[in-house]
This record gives sequence, C-alpha cells and structure tokens, in this order.
Amino acid sequence: MPLHARLIGAFQLRDEAGRDLTPRGAKSRAMLAMLALDRDCRRNRRWLEAHLWSDRAQEQAMGSLRQALREIRKALGPHADCLRTDRDSVSITDLVIDEDQDRQALAAGREFLEGMDVADQEFEDWLRDERMRRSNDTAPATARQVFPAERLTLMLKPVHGTDRTEGFLSHALANAIGQLVGEFVEIDTYILSSDRSVVDLPEQGYLVTVDTLAKPGVTHLLIGLSDRASGRTFWSRRASIKGNETDIIGDQEVPEIVFRAADAVCESLAGSKRTGAAELRAEFLTAKAVRSIFAFDSRSVRQADSLMSEAISLHPNPRSFAWMAYMRQVMAVERIETDWHRMRGEADEFARKAMEFPAENPLVLALVSQIRVMLDGDPDIGICLARDAMRASPHNPFCYSAVAGAQLRIDRPDRALDAARQGATIAGQSALSPWWHSLAGLSALAMRKDNLARSYFETTLARAPNFRTALRCLYFLYQSAGQPEKAERVLSRLIQLEPDFTFDRLRDDPDYPAATLRRSGLIGAPTSQG
Repeated sequence: MPLHARLIGAFQLRDEAGRDLTPRGAKSRAMLAMLALDRDCRRNRRWLEAHLWSDRAQEQAMGSLRQALREIRKALGPHADCLRTDRDSVSITDLVIDEDQDRQALAAGREFLEGMDVADQEFEDWLRDERMRRSNDTAPATARQVFPAERLTLMLKPVHGTDRTEGFLSHALANAIGQLVGEFVEIDTYILSSDRSVVDLPEQGYLVTVDTLAKPGVTHLLIGLSDRASGRTFWSRRASIKGNETDIIGDQEVPEIVFRAADAVCESLAGSKRTGAAELRAEFLTAKAVRSIFAFDSRSVRQADSLMSEAISLHPNPRSFAWMAYMRQVMAVERIETDWHRMRGEADEFARKAMEFPAENPLVLALVSQIRVMLDGDPDIGICLARDAMRASPHNPFCYSAVAGAQLRIDRPDRALDAARQGATIAGQSALSPWWHSLAGLSALAMRKDNLARSYFETTLARAPNFRTALRCLYFLYQSAGQPEKAERVLSRLIQLEPDFTFDRLRDDPDYPAATLRRSGLIGAPTSQG
C-alpha cells in the first residue's frame, strides 16, 4: 500500500486510506521531505546530519538522527517497515508524490514545504534552493529567474602591448591558468584574442585578465579574476619577475600565481548558492566539500563526505570519485573512521571508478597515486601516476604531494622533502596548504632533521589545529627537544580529538596510521599520557 507525500503547502504524509501519518517534529518532517525528493528515496546518514544538525558535534548529530527515526517509525504505525536504515543510509519505500497536483498548487500561490521551520542554516539553504528551482520551473518563460548556465565558463583575456615578450607571457600565463582551473572544475574555457569582443561570449562565468608589461631585465604582471555577470573582482595579484622570457616562465613565483588564480575560482564556487542545472550544482558541492576536507576535523570531513556524495548523485565524474578516495585516506590517517580496512577498501573502489573514465586529468592521477601509495602500499604504481601527473601539470601542487608520498614510501625522504617543499611553495597561503607542510614535516622527520620537522608541523597546526598527524609527531619531537610542557599540551589536544589514543596502539598496531613516526626511531617510552 503506497504512502502519499504532499510537498506543496504544509508537508503531509498519508496512507492509501487517507490516515494522517505525519510526524510532529519539524526535523522529522523535513527528513521525510528530503527522502521523498531523492530519486531512490534514499539519503546518506552523514548528509542528513549535515543538513539538519550541522551545528552539533558528530555524536550529538548521530543521536538526534536516531531519535528522529524513532519518531518517524512511531508516526508510520503499521507502515513502519517502509522506513529502512543501514549503517550508511536512510530510505523509505512505497512513497508516492503527486507531482501534477503539486505543480498546480504551486502555480496557485502555495509554497514548497510551506511553514517548514527548521533551525539549521544548512537546511534553510537547501530549502531556499529547492523553492527557487520549483518557482523557476512553473513560472512563465518571460518571468523566470535566470539561473547560471548549465556549465561554468572561464574567459581568459591576455592583455599586452606590441612587445613580443609581453604577448608570449600573457598568453602563456592565461593558458596555464585555464588548464589548471580545468583540472579542478568542469568548465568551458575561451581565449579572447584582441579582435574578439568579450560581449560575444556567455554572460555568466569567470573572466581572467592577464596584463604584462616588459621592461629591461624585468616583467611586471597584473592578473585579475572577476565575475562576468556582476563585474566584481574577487582576486588579483601583482608581481615583478626578473629575467628574460624563458627564465620568467620557470620562475618559482609563476606556479604559485597560476595555482592561486585557480584556487580563487574554487573558493568562489565553494561560497556560491547551489542553484541551476544538476551539473553546476555538483560543481558547487564539490568545491565546498574540498574546502571542508582540509579543515582536518571530524565534523568538517564528514560534512565533506555528505556533500561529495550528493555531488556524485547529481553528476558523477572522475574528479568526484578521486576526491572521495582521497577523503577515505584522510578519514583513515586522521582516524575519523577507525576501521582501517574498510576505509582502504572504499578508497580503492572510488579510485578505480575515477580511473575508468577515458580522459586523464592530472589532478585525478595525483590523488589516485596517493591512495595507491599510502593505503595500498604500492609505490611502483604510485610513482608512475605521480610522474605522469607532474609532466602534464607542473603548476598543480597535488602532483608534488603525490611525488612526495611515493618517495617517502620507498625511503627517499630527501626527494620527498624537495617535492613537498615545492608543493608548499605553490600552495602558498591557500586554505589547502597544511597538507604540503605536513608532508614536508614527515619527510624531515624521516631524515631526523628534528628542528626542521618541528617547524613544519607547527606551521601545519597554525592553519589546521585539528590535524592529528602533526599533533602525534610534535608530541615526540617536543619530548626529544626537552620541552615537556609543550609536549603535554599537544598530547592533551590529541586525546581530546582521539579519546581512544594510547601509546601502545601507536607503537605496536600496524594499522595505526603512524608508519613514518615509528620508522623514525623517535618513539621512546613516554612517562605519562596526559
């Protein structure tokens, strides 16, 4: 016997006989509405927690979800079996939505989930997007709100005078930025030559202007990134680089400028509203998820997991699968999920899916390389993928992190340190930069350059204070340096993040993610644990 959900007007759930099965709690009703709108009437648990209890700690959110499920089962009464749960997801079966009736009600002035009051900003953002989409679908064509195009667009505009060097550099930098943005985002790229007007191109998207001015022995660069529709400039960079045109392209500041321009596009997407076509919403979700991963705390990484899952459901692509594999690595190494073997299995599955697509994206190669090295312990494949990624994209810092991870695995920490340092230089002050500083710290630790390792890990924690890898290593580095007070402060923070931490597990459990620390010989016999 099917259940009937009404989404336009006040939410209501009834059975075939017309009996009202609507739960009383607003978040329980909201959960049912979210399930009803999924093609399979199924949502990931972490996704539900992130949208209904985003302001609560993970354990509290999990408890609140369980309580809401109990309330829904009670309201369903004899139909309680329709609500199904497992470790990862929640679903409801035999649910019917009368879309024709809902469209008529919406056109008559009723609102989607009218009166739904859930005190959570993530839910409010989701609700606003859904209301906007439905309003756009039912309004007359002349009155519809204009959403962004179905695909993102990037317009590259080299600006230069008559000097040959200026023309070469401006086009080279514009092309490099366009290529790197395309590795992180699915986007249509246009090069604007001097005889082609920008007004002939799509009104939505990003505009990158690269202006060069060559002087004897030095070239001045001005790069700006703006929103095509509003004209607002949200990132710009000036630089003066000495040398001839060949030297300039190889200057160490150029890769950082290229990456920061690409990263600015991703950062802008992460703050965008999730509206428009499914492919475009998937890009917004992916950009926000990646930002959340690099906070390296349990709540943010789990939120990233739910965002990426939604992005894949909207528009699966190799980047999304590679990021999911990378996220499983972070969950394992940071012990956000303690089942090492399950994380490794899921990372392997996502990595394989990422590599099934025909086009080779250097970012995907770099991320999959790290999975093969760090979780699978296969440095040969990892090195091969890392080298291919590096040759294709020398401005992508993730290619350097892939090389660093592979070199660490084959016990070449000197080469690993060089690669990690280069990656850190390119990443600069990006929100993603703690990853490269931590790799540099691990490389220095493997070489027993303790002062250098300590400096890198301190830099890591300044940007990502919940990064457990850095906390573990710093404890022993501070102890070795005769700084017990600092060591105890670091240990206290680590135990707060990881309540089941023990020195015995770190030292003796091969599945505990501290291989470089154990091989360093730095672990002694600590006198206390907190």
